Amino acid sequence: MRKIISRLLFFCIFLNASFVCSQNLNTNNWKINFKKGQQLYEAGKYAEALKSLNDAYSVSKTIFQKNEEEYGDTVSLLGDTHKELKNRKLAIFFYSEKLEYLRLNNRSNELQYAQLLKDIGILYRYKSDFKKSLENLNKSLEIVELIEGTNSVEYSRLLLTISIVYKKAGEYDNAFAYNKQSNKLREDLFGKKSIEYLQSLTSLSQIYIEVGEYKKASIILENVLPQLKRMDPTGKYLQAIFTQSFLLHYKYEYDKEILLLNEFKTISEIGKDEYTSANSNLAVAYEELGDYENALKIALEVVDNTLPSDSNYPTRLQNLAYVYAELGEYNKSLNTYEQALESCRNIFGTKHPLYAKLIDCIGQLHLFKGDLELAKDYFEEALAVITNNFDENYYEYRRYLNNYTKTLLKLNQHDKAINLIRKNIKISENNSNTNNIDYFKMQLALADALNEIGNHESALPILLEYSVKIKDKLGSNHSDYSDFLKSTMDAYIGLKDFEKAITIMDLYTNVIVSQIDEIFRFRSEKEKKSFLNRIIKTFDSEQSIALNIKEPIGKLDEINLNNQIMLKGLLLNNSKNILTNLYTLDDAKINSEIKDYRLTKSRLSEALSNSKEHKVVDTDSLISLVNKQESELVKLNNLYFKNTIDLKKSWKESKLNKNEIAIEFSRFRFFKGNTPTDSIYYVAYVYKRNWKHPKMVKLFEEKKLKSLLANKKPNQLYASRGSKGFSVRNTVAIYDLVWNPLVDYIKDSATIYYSPSGLLNQISFAALGKRKSNSLGEKFNLIQLSNTGVLENLSDEPSMSSALLIGGVNYNEVIDNNQENNKVSTLLKDKKQIDTLTSENWEKKWKSLPGALKEVNALNTILKSKGIKTNSWSGTEASETNFKKLSGNSPNILHIATHGFFYENIKETEAAVINSNQDYQYNLAEDPLLRSGLVLAGANNAIKSNEISGNDGILTAMEISNMDLSNTDIVVLSACETGLGDIDGSEGVYGLQRAFKMAGVDIIVMSLWEVPDIETAEFMNLFYQNWLKSKKVKEAFISAQRTMQSKYKTEPEKWAAFVLFE
Repeated sequence: MRKIISRLLFFCIFLNASFVCSQNLNTNNWKINFKKGQQLYEAGKYAEALKSLNDAYSVSKTIFQKNEEEYGDTVSLLGDTHKELKNRKLAIFFYSEKLEYLRLNNRSNELQYAQLLKDIGILYRYKSDFKKSLENLNKSLEIVELIEGTNSVEYSRLLLTISIVYKKAGEYDNAFAYNKQSNKLREDLFGKKSIEYLQSLTSLSQIYIEVGEYKKASIILENVLPQLKRMDPTGKYLQAIFTQSFLLHYKYEYDKEILLLNEFKTISEIGKDEYTSANSNLAVAYEELGDYENALKIALEVVDNTLPSDSNYPTRLQNLAYVYAELGEYNKSLNTYEQALESCRNIFGTKHPLYAKLIDCIGQLHLFKGDLELAKDYFEEALAVITNNFDENYYEYRRYLNNYTKTLLKLNQHDKAINLIRKNIKISENNSNTNNIDYFKMQLALADALNEIGNHESALPILLEYSVKIKDKLGSNHSDYSDFLKSTMDAYIGLKDFEKAITIMDLYTNVIVSQIDEIFRFRSEKEKKSFLNRIIKTFDSEQSIALNIKEPIGKLDEINLNNQIMLKGLLLNNSKNILTNLYTLDDAKINSEIKDYRLTKSRLSEALSNSKEHKVVDTDSLISLVNKQESELVKLNNLYFKNTIDLKKSWKESKLNKNEIAIEFSRFRFFKGNTPTDSIYYVAYVYKRNWKHPKMVKLFEEKKLKSLLANKKPNQLYASRGSKGFSVRNTVAIYDLVWNPLVDYIKDSATIYYSPSGLLNQISFAALGKRKSNSLGEKFNLIQLSNTGVLENLSDEPSMSSALLIGGVNYNEVIDNNQENNKVSTLLKDKKQIDTLTSENWEKKWKSLPGALKEVNALNTILKSKGIKTNSWSGTEASETNFKKLSGNSPNILHIATHGFFYENIKETEAAVINSNQDYQYNLAEDPLLRSGLVLAGANNAIKSNEISGNDGILTAMEISNMDLSNTDIVVLSACETGLGDIDGSEGVYGLQRAFKMAGVDIIVMSLWEVPDIETAEFMNLFYQNWLKSKKVKEAFISAQRTMQSKYKTEPEKWAAFVLFE
């Protein structure tokens, strides 16, 4: 028995010793982690501190009671750490645990307890949970009053904090009341010259700003700023500067705001919250001024420097999304808004006012895109968030309601819209909130609604009054001012006062043009195109107005013609001129940047040629890099050639002779009022040098021309230059549709300069004519231009010093001229010959063109006989590698006789249905410059072996566009269908012609359809012989065409396909 007891006693002692040992071990473990976390926290390394403190907390929960000091210290420091990291939800949790610790120790009436309640109240304020914020702050106030009375420093601080919460909640009466108490107490405690009192005054000015009493706010800040600058230049002065910047923003004094925010940044520390906040506001100010370059740059920087856990993150994403929308990049904008919305849900939930703001922003985006029902749903949700959690006096409510009414108007719910607009105006007036942009926009919405229902008499006075007010606040180039101008123009048109309407239209157009000018000084071509797509409706609607007016108005036709001259080829000419300008600087660093840009574009071209299954390069990142590099070159051009971008065009600058006339064709979407329709119209602007105004001639709807062109032979990848000629159809019907309306205007002219638009780029004008009558090519000297604006400064005659002739290409083999360049690229291993969706076998090869070899040999003899330095490539020498070596060292004349190709774009699903085993990457390519090109040596061999490199013999238009052919004055594309491509609005045809223009060539000869070998060679011989004789290239081309026409009177397919344009 003693042995048993003895053993039991020993066992108990052993267990107790083990427990004590374990307890000591855990305690030491807690001490080590807590001390390490404390040291890291004090060093400002909060994320690292959190790991150690979490370990200490895990241990503390197992060895300490909630009323033990070690536990209290742990949760307190964790709360502080999460607060610094802006993990506010967790900070509240751990501070609440600390409160529990104090309560268990009967310490709930201590100042420490009150301070924790204050911290929790402030955290709830950041989360916009104002109810819980005030609950905690008022409890804290009670404790402080109990301990220190109502005359203490802490009591004054709490009063000020509570005032701020009421301001945030929109309860301004309470905000003023608590601020007043705080001010009085601080004045008594510290005096009117103290930092504490001046801080309280700064807070008071913020309330005045919120309620729109800017004068009172200004008086306070004028007093506070100089004193704080002297007393606390890096502390409370920063807060006062920030407040002043808010005031300037609300007063629309953005230039002054920018100066102040930049001063703020020089004082604050880079990387600190306040620095990033200032930068964020700076981006918004630049955006408000229409300075999208700075707005975008800073907004991107701000987002990059903001953690996703930061409560400011959704707002900063919102600012970035808004800039994208203003730039016309709607997909980027929507994606960024969606990111911001998800961030807002995670941080604030769906009852927060920021959530409503983001929902409203997405609604605005859908409204602009025309997705009206979707926009309506978003606006209704945004309004519901406000009415369910605040009330109609909440300042953002009126803005959301205004956007909602715009949608109702477009949905033809006029009565409902007008009632809501009037209600909105009344709310603002009841709150004495009428001298601001939001109120002006409410008046604009009312005027728009009145215009919609035909009550123009009532709309006009509103527009005249508030357009002046918004101009005074924002300036004459702001987009918001242009909205008022547009509506004023609509009102005058409704009243049939066309003279005043056109005066306003001129002002309106100038604002839009100034916006284009701003964007074109810092954006890439793709980004510029997005912006043009956003504002093109302006120019379409102005042409629609002219179409609707029964009697022609010369000034209106002049505005529309000048716009078309500006827009046609704007992207192409702007991009081409930038590189040309920069090369003239002969700067090694800039030339290196251009070289890098071209290399990146080459990599992108190769990567885009691959099918989806074999892409090994992230094309999105390459596209981003191209855009970035291009934007930098655009900025350099703006720096060195600031005044070279001239968007103000005038038809009067055209240098026309007495017997010459110009015709600028225009294609546009027809607008009925402010609503786009499905109709596409064509008009022609006709003018001579002595006319007072140009004349707009209404032509036809596009669907009529489409029906006439419907029987045109499909474009084929393997269209042989040696095939039978394609018969030109419906020339008489096309003449009646396109040309007959113009006859009375041109009958006294010998030379006609014309610039096609849309489907007219596919028409051979020289072949058009009445039945049993001479064609246009016989009656007139027809000269095709990319834009009649070039008549202001036509190119000199092309130099004939040097020529390169390419023909008789060997498509089956290629000499390895450059082992490195011809090395098979892993980027393009899968590039195959593609079926053109016809019944022809996809394995058909490009056939040799013996006629092309004879053609270049004959031309070689002709040119050399005149002393022209001539080189010719045939067989395997006519390789893609050799062609690309021409970049930067090209001849004056480049003559290319080979197969050309152009793919019609198809959808991926269609390709899969037609042939699931084949690779349709060309047809699927979004960029038309990848779907057109020239066929050079070795193309068949490369396809047969399925070993394709960047120099595979298939020279795409994109690859050509990336070359420098600026030494070449003229390119003659003696190949089939080289004039084809995607037709894209005012930019014309995206195909080989655009590629060579981008490469720097001035004049291009090309074909619209397949031409038989014999007649092609005949035409080319005539053209060059005439040119060598007359030294005038356009005259030589017209003469060759007429000679061929005379010989093949009834067979225009043998001569009319070729066009020359500048």
